Amino acid sequence: AECSMAICIHSWMMILVMHVLIALFVTCLVLTVITEPGAIPNEWFAGYTRRLTNPSDHNYSEAPPSYILSKTRERKVSSESGVEYIRFCGKCQAFKPDRCHHCSSCGRCVLKMDHHCVFIFQCVGFYNHKFFVLMLIYGWIGCLISFYYGFPVFVRLVK
Repeated sequence: AECSMAICIHSWMMILVMHVLIALFVTCLVLTVITEPGAIPNEWFAGYTRRLTNPSDHNYSEAPPSYILSKTRERKVSSESGVEYIRFCGKCQAFKPDRCHHCSSCGRCVLKMDHHCVFIFQCVGFYNHKFFVLMLIYGWIGCLISFYYGFPVFVRLVK
């Protein structure tokens, strides 16, 4: 049976839309996988380590090495604006900024860590979070379109 011209155009448009969504989904998946989730910058470590271990430069209180390497979660640091609390990772033995978490699967601290994703084999963090969310959105839209156009066909096949 031949289809009318309007139905054929509509079918081809849906095929085109689905292929574009699949291409966007795969592109975002690849970008999520190859983008580093977010390591802590070395300058961040050096700044706080210097402030705690070399107080003569900035009039900070003395901080012995055992204090730096202990496993407590926060450190008190004096600054011009008052007292700051910085976080310390006992597993990495390093200081870490706020919203930075240690991933036990990756074995490192990740900036703005969302979660460790087994589908992309790494963490979702500061630098690859945008690509991960876009990948989810494109996949969700593709599923909705597939369900919308596929459900009537499924109902006809079941009857």
